[in-house]
Amino acid sequence: MAKIIVSILAFLLMIFPNSKYLIAEHQSLTFNMDASVSSVVNAFKAKDILTLEAMMCQNIKDNVSELRTRIGEMFDAIDGDISSISKWERGYSREERNGQMRLYHQEIRVNIAATKTYCLSIVWGIVDNVTPKETGILRITLFIPPASGTQSQLVAEIRTTGLA
Repeated sequence: MAKIIVSILAFLLMIFPNSKYLIAEHQSLTFNMDASVSSVVNAFKAKDILTLEAMMCQNIKDNVSELRTRIGEMFDAIDGDISSISKWERGYSREERNGQMRLYHQEIRVNIAATKTYCLSIVWGIVDNVTPKETGILRITLFIPPASGTQSQLVAEIRTTGLA
């Protein structure tokens, strides 16, 4: 049933390419969180810079200088080989609706075990019917989770210019 709805939305978008409602519905139906998180995890395991870069929103691609170098530095910041990556879990989500504007962001956390334990926080832009190219990774943060009585330790972060 979902495939039929996606096909109908795709057809309607060909007829009405600027329909903000259709854009938002198509984006929300076609985004696959499991596949996207798996792609990030596989990119980290393989240190695949191009795959992770392709998943970034347009703002990051346009405004983060030396993006490929920064992604490589994030991969290299993990001390030792990745021995395991835990199942991901959802963090916060935020949806905004204002007339014709609809945005939906979802944070995902992935635990990475190497010589140390790391946490990878990914904020996705899933729906953006104002600037559709801004869907994708809005922020990716690698940090060492807090031990008892301490704060988390930031290791690396790449983020869009418009995200607080």
